[in-house]
Amino acid sequence: MVTKIVSINIERHKHWDRVVEFLAKEDADIVCLMEVCESDVLMLLGNVYPHTIYAPNDVMPESEGRGTTGVAILSKNPITRSEKFYCGEDDRAYLEKPGMGTHAPILILANIGDLQIGAVHFSWTADGSVDARQRNHTGILLDYLSTKGELVICGDFNIPRGNEMYLKIAGQYSDNIPSAITTTLDPVLHMVNFESPGKLAFVVDYVWSTPKYIISDVKVVSGVSDHCGVVCEIENIQ
Repeated sequence: MVTKIVSINIERHKHWDRVVEFLAKEDADIVCLMEVCESDVLMLLGNVYPHTIYAPNDVMPESEGRGTTGVAILSKNPITRSEKFYCGEDDRAYLEKPGMGTHAPILILANIGDLQIGAVHFSWTADGSVDARQRNHTGILLDYLSTKGELVICGDFNIPRGNEMYLKIAGQYSDNIPSAITTTLDPVLHMVNFESPGKLAFVVDYVWSTPKYIISDVKVVSGVSDHCGVVCEIENIQ
């Protein structure tokens, strides 16, 4: 069975109309969202995605209402099992410290049909650097995932392709973003690129997989949010 998946960091409400249009156009079986407002999850569900799992990991600025944002998996088909894992953080600490880079790194896992899918919003660092906090979280995440068997992990890792933490993850999982792709940060809509288009260019959004799954028809779509949308098809071959 081939399953179409979309993964994208939607940056809260900032690109709402673009995001809704993009999701309608792609009509994926499963949608993985980062920085989605809890209040918007039901609006995105409608009759198309009747099954969901959501976990908060940040709060919005006061100017935007101070509601929670987090990670969600939306599915056309039933979610038979799910779990949420905060990578060593107090799972309520994010509510006390809004601001750039303070979100709690989180993984949610869901079993949908013959697929085990994970969605991640990981630790942020300035300018794609590596710090002690991210090193610690990477180790915690990989230790946790090592007990979960075959899976596919999508999301915004905030880890540029090729750096120290990328190589650590790549030692256990296959990176399915084509090598020709040089950035998954939108060249115009990302806040750093508003005045200087293309200034900040990193691949930080991934589809990682174990050998059980074939990942195909991968594309990266700009013009949707501050991160590009990642679209692919997944097939369980075992």
